[in-house]
Amino acid sequence: MRPWTLSALALLFFLSPLSSAIPEEDELIIASPHWDGIQKEFTHAFQQHYLLIQGKPISVRWRDMGGTSQIEKSVNALYAKNPDTCGMDLLWGGGLDPFENQKDKGHLAPYFLSEETANSFPKELNGLPLQDPEGNYYATALSTFGIFENLTLCKLKKLPPVKQWEDLAQPEFKGLLSLVEPRKSGSAHMIYEIILQCYGWEKGWSLLLRMAANTKSFSQNPAISTKEVAFGNATHALSIDLNALALQSSLGADKVRYLYPKNQSLLIPDGIALFKGAPHLEAAQCFIDFVLSEKGQSLWVNAIGEPNGATHYGITRIPVLTSLQSKSTLLQQIDPSLLTSPPAFLYNSTLASERWTALNELMGRSLIDFHSELQKAWTRYLALSPEQKSKSDFLTPLISEIEFEASWPLWKSDRLHAEKIGEQWRKKASLRYQSIQ
Repeated sequence: MRPWTLSALALLFFLSPLSSAIPEEDELIIASPHWDGIQKEFTHAFQQHYLLIQGKPISVRWRDMGGTSQIEKSVNALYAKNPDTCGMDLLWGGGLDPFENQKDKGHLAPYFLSEETANSFPKELNGLPLQDPEGNYYATALSTFGIFENLTLCKLKKLPPVKQWEDLAQPEFKGLLSLVEPRKSGSAHMIYEIILQCYGWEKGWSLLLRMAANTKSFSQNPAISTKEVAFGNATHALSIDLNALALQSSLGADKVRYLYPKNQSLLIPDGIALFKGAPHLEAAQCFIDFVLSEKGQSLWVNAIGEPNGATHYGITRIPVLTSLQSKSTLLQQIDPSLLTSPPAFLYNSTLASERWTALNELMGRSLIDFHSELQKAWTRYLALSPEQKSKSDFLTPLISEIEFEASWPLWKSDRLHAEKIGEQWRKKASLRYQSIQ
């Protein structure tokens, strides 16, 4: 045997026991609309935690499927193809309604926390569940929704001050807003739902229509919408606190700021759930435990570089863990009374879940698909005399609340019938915009 062959065999002999001692890497697959900062910080922290308690490494894969609404469509399609599994382990982020939707479809699997973890945060907050009674999902953080404003641009254009949702419906903001397509984003959808519940059907729809008419464009992603404001391409966007405050932190509160519409918004749970047929069940359960542990929740409140804090990205959020909420600088900045005082209105999560798809379709087919026509009609409407405006139905809902309610179940169970109704909405919207002369 040649010397180099003997050397190679000797090397394999000495390395083989060593290589067999290296534990095989586990895997975890998560569907999430969370931005890169959250994904990277929790991946890093969880990998360290998992190695410590399990004694082996783990790979965390994040499925890039778009916003929450797009994730839900993909998940529904995957379960339609294979009812036993969607090939992923966890759904994380996107508010509360998507978890109710997926629970109703039977796509979630129950997982019950330890008694210690379950007792570390409330079962509900202002009527909204933080822990599903059947163990299908749990809140991992609390979010607010508000308005992101470019102060520099507003001053330059001498715009009136903005404090509440309705301020953005004023004609002065025509062509200056950046909104998000609700069929693509769960967080955008929830803001529109909050506005409807806050103002009621008649006034709420009029407000959404005028805001849509004032919108320069509808983005496909909330991050794009807030960046439009940050870059000075729009004065205002509707935003979850996380996106807006990250930009406020980097650009400065003297240039951009996050506004919380007092008495017109509330804290919304941001959930996590185990998918039915999760291929990596134990790793997924371990991740849920970690996110809800003091170590995991500390990532939301501890400063970058602090023990149990983030390493590179500012991912400040309001934790659900009661013992850490007093450390939340975000809560202090927005409104400390949010956890102690009941909201001015109670968000009806059951109502929101029931009409989720129907609202997306109504807004999409009447406000977004005909956005150019809506903008032109808005311009013509503003030029009408007061008497002409009083006779116009332009600002009234396209359909009655009763008619809208009748369509809810159809969008869930009879898509063929629902599509016919959707086409009627499109035609009605087109005719209404054309009628403004």
